Amino acid sequence: MMRKGGTGLTDEWIDRTELLLPPPPPPPPPPPPPPQSPPTITTITTDITTITVLLLL
Repeated sequence: MMRKGGTGLTDEWIDRTELLLPPPPPPPPPPPPPPQSPPTITTITTDITTITVLLLL
């Protein structure tokens, strides 16, 4: 605790923590990259179908 003002004539007391600004919070860590899942049969079939349709256009 310390007195407010430099004259010493006032009886206003301020908490010392009001003078110190709190440190900014640390930035959140970046999210981990999603795990690479192996291609499934459905994905491969869909890719083949898409390529076939594009070739037919």
